[in-house]
Amino acid sequence: MRLVVDLQAAQSADPNRAAHALEFARALVLRRGAHDIIVAFSALRPETIEPLRLALGAHLSPDRIVVWQAPGPVCASEPANEWRRGCAEQLREAALAALAPDLILVTHPWPGAGEEAVASVAGLASATPLVLTLYADQCLDDSMRHTLCRVRGALAFGPAALGCAIKGLGLPPDCVMDLSGPVLEAAARALALAERLHAAAASPAPPAAR
Repeated sequence: MRLVVDLQAAQSADPNRAAHALEFARALVLRRGAHDIIVAFSALRPETIEPLRLALGAHLSPDRIVVWQAPGPVCASEPANEWRRGCAEQLREAALAALAPDLILVTHPWPGAGEEAVASVAGLASATPLVLTLYADQCLDDSMRHTLCRVRGALAFGPAALGCAIKGLGLPPDCVMDLSGPVLEAAARALALAERLHAAAASPAPPAAR
């Protein structure tokens, strides 16, 4: 299974969110076994890229760390950025799709209005399952729901995020996992869920009832 991790959360201006995302990504890499993991960063936060490369480089070969390019700034708080934001969304989608993923993990599904990050999913290949990571402060509102049709699973950090994922995303409980606890154990559980979702996506659909 090829898992592409959109690791913009590790580029977040929130230092706690960034540190947690990086720790979790490193744990995924350590637990990956025979799976192929590719980590994708955004060039919109160039000052973060080399430190993150160094942080992952001991466990992941350089060709498994990619950076997608886009024009900036893109933060949604400035109306003048709207056209660049649209371009960046399409460029990100094309860059991730070009990696031929079996599954995409989106670690920062709804960036804050002041952040240099984008996370649309509308143009990604329809057969590629998406998994989101959710925190307690990322519960959904109606403006987000049109982006959710491709989501097949969620990794929730804490009970509040777990409830939000089940109710807000409308996912079956067995497609949502609470990753509270030691990070290496959480990564192992996350990969097990990814394997199940990948297997389900790869299975032929049952014949329609007559």
